[in-house]
Amino acid sequence: MQAFPAPALRLLWPDTGGAHAARIPISQITAQMTRISLLLSLSLLLGCAPMPEIGPLPAANQAAPALLPLNDVLAQVPEARLSASGGEALAARAARLQNRARLMKGAVHDPATRSRLAAAVAAGRA
Repeated sequence: MQAFPAPALRLLWPDTGGAHAARIPISQITAQMTRISLLLSLSLLLGCAPMPEIGPLPAANQAAPALLPLNDVLAQVPEARLSASGGEALAARAARLQNRARLMKGAVHDPATRSRLAAAVAAGRA
């Protein structure tokens, strides 16, 4: 068997009769072993944790909750959820956002920059 340098490990695959060898760097093996040991330690710690109290489960023979019509649910919501000043502030913010969106619809680069970039791409420099 040949001697390999220290930073590599030689693995022989049994199904090929040793004809196919793989060299795996020690750093890669160490990283995998570290991950495996951390995962094993974490799973052992979690296995020792106490079971949380979730309370009794509902009985299977209990009646299902009643479904309410949407109009009845909406009738329970308070009417004035937005004040007049809050509505004006919201409308002003919506107008500002629409203005920003309108400004962003244009071209990103000016025509001179676009032509310079297109020439660079055509020449193979970009």
